[in-house]
Amino acid sequence: MLHHCDALVDLHTASNNRANLPQIRADLSDPEIRELAIHFGVGIVVGGAGPDGSLRREATKIGIPSIIYEAGEPNRFQEQEINRGVRGVENIMAYLDMTGRAEQEIPAARIYEKSRWLRTSPGEGGFFFPAAELGAIITAGELLGVIIDPLTNESHEVISPLSGEIVGMAVSRPVLSGYALFHVAWHHPDP
Repeated sequence: MLHHCDALVDLHTASNNRANLPQIRADLSDPEIRELAIHFGVGIVVGGAGPDGSLRREATKIGIPSIIYEAGEPNRFQEQEINRGVRGVENIMAYLDMTGRAEQEIPAARIYEKSRWLRTSPGEGGFFFPAAELGAIITAGELLGVIIDPLTNESHEVISPLSGEIVGMAVSRPVLSGYALFHVAWHHPDP
């Protein structure tokens, strides 16, 4: 069925117990996909092909330009994020000449070639309290949050090993070793 599609826009929230800054994820190595991502008009584009087996990656493999819009938290109706998604789909439809309306003015996009999840260090699980917020521009060495072990009351600082923008993060909650805390995106190939 996908073979009949001209383009694909997948709409998502963050995964459980996380929140995402409104963003488009796209394989930026493909110029057609890059333009689709920019014309969605959300302002933030994060590069990456997507996980093996994902709808976006599989559609791209068969020649269908595909992007994913991610915003907000799961299991909540966040009207602002829903409206952004609707406007983005309308922008894409106008860009692809699917409607009679003229394209709206598209904001300049912050395009991030790389991103990485910063995770709870081994042996440092406990209650997570973020100090940084979604959309924060951070620098390497900056304090992002604290994890407190409820049994020992020992405190572990979450320090960023890189500079970039926080585009996704865990909400304050209990976390185990390896739990994804902050999704950081940056412009340069490697910090």
